[in-house]
Amino acid sequence: GAVHDVAQAVDQPLAHLRQMVEALPHPATGATLPFLGNPFKYPSAHPLSYPPSLGSDTQAVLSRVCGYDAARIADLTGHRVVATGKPV
Repeated sequence: GAVHDVAQAVDQPLAHLRQMVEALPHPATGATLPFLGNPFKYPSAHPLSYPPSLGSDTQAVLSRVCGYDAARIADLTGHRVVATGKPV
């Protein structure tokens, strides 16, 4: 079959039928942006959600996964080694 670019692929009837492009509102601005939908469609699938903002999960990952305490995370943030999504 034909090889399509992204615009052509999402314009195909099957892509519309399977809801492969979903519009999601930005949590802060409310602006609606298109995202590619989940290709796996089943009844217990979680609905598509807006991706997290840059750094919003950094503190949780560094503490839970890496075992860093608050002082070490603050030091890394203060030296701009990592971003936590909060002002420095």
